[in-house]
Amino acid sequence: VRRIRRLQQARQHALVQALERHLGTQVTVQGAASGLHLVVWFKGVPAALEPALVDAARACGVRVYPISPLYLPGTDERQANPAAGLVMGYALLDLPEIERGVQRLAEALQSLR
Repeated sequence: VRRIRRLQQARQHALVQALERHLGTQVTVQGAASGLHLVVWFKGVPAALEPALVDAARACGVRVYPISPLYLPGTDERQANPAAGLVMGYALLDLPEIERGVQRLAEALQSLR
């Protein structure tokens, strides 16, 4: 159990670091304290573009999931200017795959702008 926990922590750390490296202040990461996935909010990308962001990411070979089906709008401060959000899992990825996936996600985001 300890070995798996350390492995998942390394994967999570790699994902957070890759997001910081490739997307920096364009994103806010939520849920990095535990679990096997993160929620990533994309600053400046309206929630209405979330489906397009998911499609662009998938076209680049990155499987991500929209947060909107899991999120009840109007329950916090995001209601004034809702941003696009993605659920990103990392449990089955190795570290190089995580890095490549975030690079491709950054390319997908660039294609929307």
